[in-house]
Amino acid sequence: MKKYKRMTALSLEELTAIVNGGINGEGCEGVIAPMCDGCGCFRSSTVPIGQAVNEIGIIFVEEGDKKAEKILANLIATDSFMAPGAYFYLIQKRDAVSSETESLLKQFEEDPKNQMHVENIREKLAESAEETA
Repeated sequence: MKKYKRMTALSLEELTAIVNGGINGEGCEGVIAPMCDGCGCFRSSTVPIGQAVNEIGIIFVEEGDKKAEKILANLIATDSFMAPGAYFYLIQKRDAVSSETESLLKQFEEDPKNQMHVENIREKLAESAEETA
């Protein structure tokens, strides 16, 4: 599995606040940028919501933080425009997620509107696995 490096020193609480209360901005940055459909992300101070989701995802993948899992799962549960980013990180540790999160992942995968995201994310993860092998 690919190792991720955090780009900010913000706490999980600070990142969550950004995700929950961003303001219009110029676009997202980071791992999920090609999967956003160009919707235009939001900014809160100098950190885009997309980057905040990436940071939360990294905390989940690298540290196994259950609070981070819940935040990512909530993005899927609420059908947030950042749900594909949450999905990207959650499936990397699918064997470690709660049963509630697993149920949300299955719902996300079965929703026809998410098929393109699911396919793109799986391809990206497969390419990443080949590069690290």
